[in-house]
Amino acid sequence: MLRLACLALTAAIGFHATDVRATAFGTNPLPAPEAPGGDTPAGSCGPVLLTQTTSQTAVPGTIACLAGVLHAENSYYREYGLSALPNGLDVCAVELAIESSNAGDPATSQPLTINLYSQTGGAFPGGTRTPIGTATVQVPDGGLRGFSVPVTGSVPAGQSLVVEALLPNGQPAGHSMFLGSNAAGQSGPSFLRAPACGAAAPATLAALGFPNVHMILNARGSVPAGLPPAVPVPGPGGLALLIGALALVGAGVFQLRRRMT
Repeated sequence: MLRLACLALTAAIGFHATDVRATAFGTNPLPAPEAPGGDTPAGSCGPVLLTQTTSQTAVPGTIACLAGVLHAENSYYREYGLSALPNGLDVCAVELAIESSNAGDPATSQPLTINLYSQTGGAFPGGTRTPIGTATVQVPDGGLRGFSVPVTGSVPAGQSLVVEALLPNGQPAGHSMFLGSNAAGQSGPSFLRAPACGAAAPATLAALGFPNVHMILNARGSVPAGLPPAVPVPGPGGLALLIGALALVGAGVFQLRRRMT
């Protein structure tokens, strides 16, 4: 009887308290809630898009370090080499996707932090990183959709860009959030740092046992003022560089639109 009473109490608490189950890597065990109305505009702050994902459509299945449905600290990374941008890059936004966000009653939103770094001295996660920009936003509750975070930072010539999407430990507040991913293909690896699950340093999702989880984590920006645009050619780190809005955005090659079902 005591055990049944404890289980009933846990079920009643739901997202209001820390999930007492063991922290481990897993996917969202609950159906994604319906996304709020409206789409995230793409290409509004700069013509240069850096992406390593073949598809920009998020599907259920993102891996996160969590206890039950509540996420621990998770940091997702991508590195973009900028050999096609010899004069550097001025970043203006990071575009990603949200698989599911549930802040837990009575809250209706939860924090997400984007960090930008310039990288020298070797490929990520080696080398040396210098912080160049950060922004923390509140993500409203909802399901599969695109999400754009305004954030600024300038990558000097000859350096690469590292983008980090940080989910702070949401368990004390009853937060559950899964960023968007798919298995459609990627030209560079996705990285994850999750100390509570044994990944104290960034490691590729493939090395952690999840080769088919490709994080949607793009950067948008422009070349420094007065300098010529770059030629769209691959660079270190599997960079796929799209220059200008052109017809690509209009045709839907890159649109972070919410999933319509």
